[in-house]
Amino acid sequence: DEKDQAENTNDAAQAGGAIAGVGASIASLASSANPSSALLICFIKMLQYIKYIDVEYPPKLVYMFKLQNDTMISFNYLPSDAIDPFEKSLEKKPLPGKFAVYGNLSSYFLVNFWDSFFLLFIVLLIIIAISAISYYLKKKGNHFKDYMEQLLIIFKWNIMLIVLCSSFDDVALHSSLEFHNVQINSFTTWLSMFSCIMMNLLTGYIMYRIIYVVRDLRKNKRKVFTSSSSVSKYLVEVHRKWEYCQVFYKAFKDDSFLQQIFLFISMLRIYLFNITLGVLYRYPLAQATIILTFSL
Repeated sequence: DEKDQAENTNDAAQAGGAIAGVGASIASLASSANPSSALLICFIKMLQYIKYIDVEYPPKLVYMFKLQNDTMISFNYLPSDAIDPFEKSLEKKPLPGKFAVYGNLSSYFLVNFWDSFFLLFIVLLIIIAISAISYYLKKKGNHFKDYMEQLLIIFKWNIMLIVLCSSFDDVALHSSLEFHNVQINSFTTWLSMFSCIMMNLLTGYIMYRIIYVVRDLRKNKRKVFTSSSSVSKYLVEVHRKWEYCQVFYKAFKDDSFLQQIFLFISMLRIYLFNITLGVLYRYPLAQATIILTFSL
């Protein structure tokens, strides 16, 4: 009976996760400058990843954890067996702690992050298609060119940034597994390590750009005079300058610097949470203490 209850609960969670993933995708398209959908996905996965903390859970909960899929809620829709041929060509490395118990992850970054790479590739193909159409319309002088240029900005920057931000948690967790037992003895293992390093550098760069953009916005805002014409001119200039990365600041209040860098704080918290899970797997008490501190 307990197993049946756990299976029913897991099925309901899987269905809810699929619906939430589709809803988050629609929300991102409807409001491309709002990162709420990416944050929602990351915070829900934080709850799902607590199973990797090495503590005693009730048997029913452990059984449900084993049934769970780590991509229960995400922007990714790639079939889980699409990476199987590549994964079979890699030498298996042991996973640490509870990661070995549930068996949902690989010790290679490229295998774990494959579906996210595929999604980024799909977004890139859409950007290329929109760019080609926009170039053609601009060359023909068609009045739809302005709409295509706006659509290009939405996909080229805001949608791409939302997809990248929604994968910060996976970058951290999968990187900790990649560096747990480094074995670079083939091109595929080298490629996995290279992709791991590049995604972490990209993550760090995005975090830096959030701070840079917000500081520049506040710096320019202090220069604005009280006249309405100056304010309007400022707003137009800022919109043009940072139109490609409105996802960094537009959805947040600008009353204070900390409020305006809320995305940075949230992404840093998510990244550190997952690093804590992957690195301190031998110290569950330390993990619980650090995670609780992040929640304050």
